[in-house]
Amino acid sequence: MVNNPSTKEHYHELEKPCRRVRIYFEGQLIAETYDAIVLKEVGRKIYDPTYYIPKSQIEMSQFILSDTKYKCPIKGEASYWHLMTAGNTHKKDIAWSYENPIEYSRPIEGCLAFDLRKVTIELAPYE
Repeated sequence: MVNNPSTKEHYHELEKPCRRVRIYFEGQLIAETYDAIVLKEVGRKIYDPTYYIPKSQIEMSQFILSDTKYKCPIKGEASYWHLMTAGNTHKKDIAWSYENPIEYSRPIEGCLAFDLRKVTIELAPYE
């Protein structure tokens, strides 16, 4: 677990869950790993935990980099990703990544996180 001692108002903790994480879009499995990083963030509110999945364990050919960017004061600049679905349609900004996160957020570099309003997440213990 890593936490940020630099600010009391906005911070996060990172941990490796001891479970399998699967991400589904409309019933289709789009990501699965035992190596997720869960980020728990507190700022103006307490945010839902975010699961970051290593890109090396995702079929990245399904994803197209979006023009959408977001600047987070404690993680850096996020790049968003569209998901290509059957029939070459796409779900806009379904995931994001921090290609060059700030120092204390480095463990999430090279990972995708998914918008939980657009996907279903399944957590299961190690088999």
